[in-house]
Amino acid sequence: RAEKKNISMLIRATGKVAHDPDLYNAIIEYQKALKTLDVVKSKSPSEDALRQTESLIAAAKTNLSHMGLSEELLSDIKPDTAAPIGLIISGAGTSKWIYAQVYLQETGLVKSGLKAVITSPSVPGKSFNATVKSTDTYLDSATRSLKVRMEVDDADNELRLDAYVDAAITLELGKKTAVPEDAVMDTGTRKLV
Repeated sequence: RAEKKNISMLIRATGKVAHDPDLYNAIIEYQKALKTLDVVKSKSPSEDALRQTESLIAAAKTNLSHMGLSEELLSDIKPDTAAPIGLIISGAGTSKWIYAQVYLQETGLVKSGLKAVITSPSVPGKSFNATVKSTDTYLDSATRSLKVRMEVDDADNELRLDAYVDAAITLELGKKTAVPEDAVMDTGTRKLV
């Protein structure tokens, strides 16, 4: 029987808990450039010093964009924002980042803000709630996959840096006409109901 119902889709991906000193250092560099701009503006700025500082900010921002941080994530980084220490040190109460690989056919579906559930063989029987924060802007040429960054709260410090994880990203598709799965016949080139 066909009927209208709220449909969601699960996108499954494998990944690992991020241990990314390069990204950590790039964020710190960007924050330092932002702080320098505040200092230059407050102390009778010369045009040359202002231009040079703005150029440093632009270079740091471009570097972070190339590393896959979205405009939304970049706008969250302020001079006084706490550094994402979870990228380099595993400590209690820190959030961690998950890097998961999403394959080519699903790359257009994954967006910032989607919710995900993370499980890891290193923490059996437990799941962690995560949120997609950004996706890379380019595909990995070897795997034809896209890196997705998710933030997960690990208050009890159970997820270890570089540990393998499975991610189930939920995509809400809204109200759609749906049929039971067993009513669909997949011929390989098309699907018939």
